[in-house]
Amino acid sequence: MKSLFNKKSKVNELPDVETNEEINASVSDVADTEDFELLDIAKNSKGVKSPLRKKRIIKWCILGGIVVIIAVVLIIYSISAKNAVPMISVVEIETGDVEETITGSGLVNSELTKTYFSPVNSTIGDISIKKGDSVKAGDKLIPFNTEDLSLETEKAALTAIANDEGYQQSLYESQKAANDFAIAKNNVATYKLLIIAQRNYINDITASISGKTNTLADSAQCARDGIQKKINEKNDELTNKRKALTDLAPSGTPVSANLASYTQVQKDIDDLSNEAADLSSSLSSVYYPANTVAESRQLAEAQTLLSDMQSYLAKDEAKMDAAEKTMLDVHAREQLKANNEVSQLTAEQAQDALAKASTGIYADFGGIISELSVVSGAPATKGAALLTLQSTEDVMVDVTISKYNLARLKLGQKATVTIAGKTYEGSVSRINGIATANSSGAPVITAEVHIDTPDEGIYLGVEGKVVIHTNEAKGVVLAPVETINSDMSGSFCYVIENNVLVRRDVETGVSSDTFIEIKKGVSAGELLVNDYTTPLTEGMAAKALPIVEEEAVSDDAIDTLKE
Repeated sequence: MKSLFNKKSKVNELPDVETNEEINASVSDVADTEDFELLDIAKNSKGVKSPLRKKRIIKWCILGGIVVIIAVVLIIYSISAKNAVPMISVVEIETGDVEETITGSGLVNSELTKTYFSPVNSTIGDISIKKGDSVKAGDKLIPFNTEDLSLETEKAALTAIANDEGYQQSLYESQKAANDFAIAKNNVATYKLLIIAQRNYINDITASISGKTNTLADSAQCARDGIQKKINEKNDELTNKRKALTDLAPSGTPVSANLASYTQVQKDIDDLSNEAADLSSSLSSVYYPANTVAESRQLAEAQTLLSDMQSYLAKDEAKMDAAEKTMLDVHAREQLKANNEVSQLTAEQAQDALAKASTGIYADFGGIISELSVVSGAPATKGAALLTLQSTEDVMVDVTISKYNLARLKLGQKATVTIAGKTYEGSVSRINGIATANSSGAPVITAEVHIDTPDEGIYLGVEGKVVIHTNEAKGVVLAPVETINSDMSGSFCYVIENNVLVRRDVETGVSSDTFIEIKKGVSAGELLVNDYTTPLTEGMAAKALPIVEEEAVSDDAIDTLKE
């Protein structure tokens, strides 16, 4: 009988035994007869069985006999099968190439997305682009109206000029005041020293005048003291003479006896009185005036000069105060400088804003307008988002990787991406370091596969199928993946040796969905058991089904075999 398996190379041939379809054919033949009906066990009105009923009873008896025969045949076949050695399907090991891949799918996304913001406060010009449009690098995206900006720029420039002039004037005045302050300060210090010296000079002149005057006064006083002494002596002599005169002519006694002596004494008294009077007259006239005209003139000039110095000192001190108020301290100077720089910066920014508005916004790269937030004529605020451009020159596919494939995934691995029926080459450019939960709640990792040479056939947001080439081996021993199993001891397979099932431990390598590389354990040309429909135990008796060439098998035959 022909094989019922349709395989790529070779299949195992089943032994010629009576099949269920041959048995079932007899049953079908009986069931297909036109007399095969349900028995009518109802009696007629007279209680007599009809001829039709008898005929049906006969048919049922025949059918029952056939069923009994089939049951006996099946029992005999079952007993025979239990005593027979199992026939197990095998496959021959070959050499060839095998590639290990990870397959998946994801959405096509741009690797480069840029949001353009308004560089100025202005009005949007006439926009010719729409959301979803493709643009090339260098295409103008957003124009601006510049009339208001031109006025603002001119105003800012004039303000900057005025502030700079004011700043320079303040610096000039502050510098001038600083110079004046330094001069006045130096003058004040000089005048203070000169005034001290001038006062000392005046004191010296005054002392000189006083010394000269005091010396002459002392001399005059000495002369007056000498005259007064003489006056006192004359008075003493007068006193003595008057006493002697009294003695010469006591009261009531005539002076004739001592007239000559009395006269002489009287004469002496008169002379002494005259002398004393002359001395007294000369006493008040004794004065020695000092000649201090030169000193007095010098004193007057010195005092005038001192007054001038004091006046000059007061003026310079006033200049110091005024200059100090006009001078800018470090904080005021820094404040004026900062204000001036702000005005200059404002003017520069206004000029820059005008230049940017005049230029407009251009595409930095080719791509798709994914967002457009403005329309023609709308006001644009500086810093507000205007549009978003997603590159079609740098694109990738987001692929979801299960935890079972994560260990095989590496950066830089080559990949094949299929988008809308067209295939592109690429590579793994990024592996997300944080797992996320899929729709079933299982943790998965997303990876980005960069497309090397995108073209106009790339559409963002569509699904792309990805095959990541993780490993390959060429000219190696290959076994179908269903022939390799594993347990706690490692990977193994079964072979049949001398009608006995034998376990072989193997070392595996690169594997695909259909084949796996065998590095050690079995060799090319050996037959591996690939039938795991029945329990297999090492050491059990088994025979290999013969391997035949591929033959076409009908679907009805496969369904029958399954039954």
